[in-house]
Amino acid sequence: MKIRFSVVLSCLILCGILFFSCEEDFDFNPAVVTEDVIFASGERLRISGRIITNQRIEAIDHGFFVADNPSFNQSIKVSLGDRQEPGRFLGEVSGLNIDTKYYVKAFVDLSGEVLEGNTIEIQTLTPSAFDFTPNNGPDGSVISISGKNFTTDTEVFFGAVKGEVIGIDFESVLRVRVPPIGDEAVVAIKVINQGREIILNGQFSYRIGQYTKIANFPSAIRVFDGISLQEDNIFYFGKGSDRGQALNSNLWRYQVGDSNWELFDFPEGDFWRSFSSKNFFGGGFSSIISPQSRRDFFRLENGVFMPLGDLPFNVADAAAFELQGNLYVAGGSLGDMIYRYSPGDVAWEIVGNAPFSIDYTLLNFSYGNRQYFINQDNSRIYAFDAVTGNWEFITVYPGSLGNGRGVAVAIGDRAIIGLGNRSLQMWELDLINNNWIRKNDFPGSATERTEATFLWDGKIYFTRSAEVQVFGVPGEFWVFDPSGF
Repeated sequence: MKIRFSVVLSCLILCGILFFSCEEDFDFNPAVVTEDVIFASGERLRISGRIITNQRIEAIDHGFFVADNPSFNQSIKVSLGDRQEPGRFLGEVSGLNIDTKYYVKAFVDLSGEVLEGNTIEIQTLTPSAFDFTPNNGPDGSVISISGKNFTTDTEVFFGAVKGEVIGIDFESVLRVRVPPIGDEAVVAIKVINQGREIILNGQFSYRIGQYTKIANFPSAIRVFDGISLQEDNIFYFGKGSDRGQALNSNLWRYQVGDSNWELFDFPEGDFWRSFSSKNFFGGGFSSIISPQSRRDFFRLENGVFMPLGDLPFNVADAAAFELQGNLYVAGGSLGDMIYRYSPGDVAWEIVGNAPFSIDYTLLNFSYGNRQYFINQDNSRIYAFDAVTGNWEFITVYPGSLGNGRGVAVAIGDRAIIGLGNRSLQMWELDLINNNWIRKNDFPGSATERTEATFLWDGKIYFTRSAEVQVFGVPGEFWVFDPSGF
């Protein structure tokens, strides 16, 4: 972009002549100077030039010549039209090649006599892409890619599928519509400018997740506030109440691969608002009207519910979970206390206090040696460490919690959370970096409650019971594949 010293000196001499011409009526021939390139990008240049004289001119054209060689063979002519006054002028050229040296000189056409200015050199710039947001979403959504020197022919690919570039702002922001999903749900994003490829850091995750309805629940009973347990690929669900209005004495059993649930003989009576974990259940009430507390305590072992004697306390509405082979019962009627049962010692002990209100409707899941809970009041997720007894804030749930009970399980290093009452949302949390990705929404009814959740072979099975005010709608049994699409 440097103007040669001789050109600058010539400009000074001409300016001096103009100054002295104030004293003498002296005219001189016009000259043209290529001043500078005042803007450069990957494919555009904006150039300034100047016509120097002390009189009007009759130029039929003026502008610039631009070429990729110093001989100006096959040059681009930037024509700015006729002109009568001397002074500065600006021109712009587009459609250039990226990262290429160009030669530029100004000109003025005085009715057939073409004056040319000095030649300057300029290198067009190289396109770059820095990052993109959001990093997940459904097809048809729009992402923004930030960078610099994007060209008008920019293409963007999501894996092998081309997206639609719907706008380029200031050559530095691409707005791209996400194309339909191809063969992969997590893909790299590739930006191409004039054939040059840029692979962005990070990957884009499509909104996925496949729901399949297995069957309507095989009973007109709508189970509320029941128990659910699991032994390998066999699930147990029932007890509780029928719509919260009458006790339900039934328990059902399902084995993965069966067509539907079947009644399971468990004649131990009624259990309403009892706690249940994967292998244990107990407590609760034996009646709805004038509730009577139960202290029964059972363990599921090889398909048999083994009585473990009475609980040393009354408990209802509590959350229950298992860590390191021990059972924990927290909250509900226990207040903020957390009890631990050690099967080896056949003993209960208080091991801590919860920092917020916990009950069996709170979304929670196990991961490693910790149990994660979502505080219903503020959507903040905390982890209880079974080794230290400490609580740690983890992150904030970004979706709609509904008003309790839903799906919350850990699969590998990710948690799948959602389907709280009246919410159809499902989210995935990366438990390593706390990154959230939204999954496909549940296609079923929002006026059904998720009452039991089971996990087997990377898929989530769950039962749904229609709310009290919804008449004539049976319960439903679904399976969700978080990786399906």
